[in-house]
Amino acid sequence: MSASSYVDHLTALAGHGDEERASLEKIMSELGGLVKVMDIIITFVSHLTTPDGTPHEEGGRVTIRQFKGSRAIGYWSDFMFGMERDTQAEDEEERQTTTFRVLKESLYGPGQRPDHPPHI
Repeated sequence: MSASSYVDHLTALAGHGDEERASLEKIMSELGGLVKVMDIIITFVSHLTTPDGTPHEEGGRVTIRQFKGSRAIGYWSDFMFGMERDTQAEDEEERQTTTFRVLKESLYGPGQRPDHPPHI
């Protein structure tokens, strides 16, 4: 079984302003290589950019392009997930319902399921 680590949050490792994107690209490239060489799993938590349309705290749908540094994160990640919930809903059940969305899954093609899924 592979070792596993968590980085919460990814953008804290990067510079700010103009340096943030370049820094995230370098970090993801280096860690992406490390994952392959060492056969480890690294789970990243990333901030999201402000969406066009419905805000995330009101249940707005999460997309890959909303991850800060999304090009590098999207390129190097085998999996990407988003969680959505309308924390401002008047209905209590809606307020407490979270949608877990698989945004990227690159180990298996569409519609293919392994007999034994990988460790995630």
